[in-house]
Order: sequence, then C-alpha cells, then structure tokens
Amino acid sequence: MKAQVEKYDTLPEGTYPATFAAIEPMSNESGTFWKWGFDTTYEGEAHRITATSSPRLTRKTKAGEWVQTLIGRQLDPGEDFDFDTIVGNPCQLVLIIHDADSGEYNRVDRVLAAKPELVTQLSADDTPF
Repeated sequence: MKAQVEKYDTLPEGTYPATFAAIEPMSNESGTFWKWGFDTTYEGEAHRITATSSPRLTRKTKAGEWVQTLIGRQLDPGEDFDFDTIVGNPCQLVLIIHDADSGEYNRVDRVLAAKPELVTQLSADDTPF
C-alpha cells in the first residue's frame, strides 16, 4: 500500500472568519471525544481547521461554550441539540500555534461570534468546502 503525505499549512496566529462544518465522535486509548471541523480561508486558499473537545455538552464545557457561541444563546439543561442545525453557521476562530514533537500546528484557542459584517459575506455560496 502506498500513501502520499499531505501538506499541512500552519496559519499565522490570529482571528479568522470561519463557518462550522462538521462534528464527529471519535475515540482513542484515552477515551471518546468530539472532532470539530471549521472552514476558513487564508490568502485566498481554503483551510479546514479541526479541534477536539470532550463529548459533554453543558454551559461550562468547551463544547457547550462553542455551541452557545454558534447559536447565539445559552443551552438549556436537558435540551436535545442537533449539530446538523448549525452546519454553516458563521463564527470567528482564534488560532494559536502549538509546538509539538511532531511539528507546529494550529490549535483553536477560542470560538467567537461572527462579526455582523462577516455574516453576510460568508453566505452558503462562499463556503470553501
């Protein structure tokens, strides 16, 4: 079997307009987690930024804070939430550079509400993926 090593571009630290693209349950030897996907562009090139969180949705967890930012309101305890309803929602990603043994990569430090002027710019036609 052969495989090609994919190019990974580390974006400069900063705040980027983005859209929520996907979430996927994952697991490894440490347990289960959610893998988030956000789409953004940098210098005209599309990028998929991924991040992980615990699979717990409360007002105080990272996942809960990100969802609340994406929907613009607090979650209600006991609420059933469907992530499919927020695919394509605009936001801003605060990216930092993390230096690991395997090299540098971007890490999502925060998910912020989209700036009002960016909401109209990030229409469904402009989604990079």
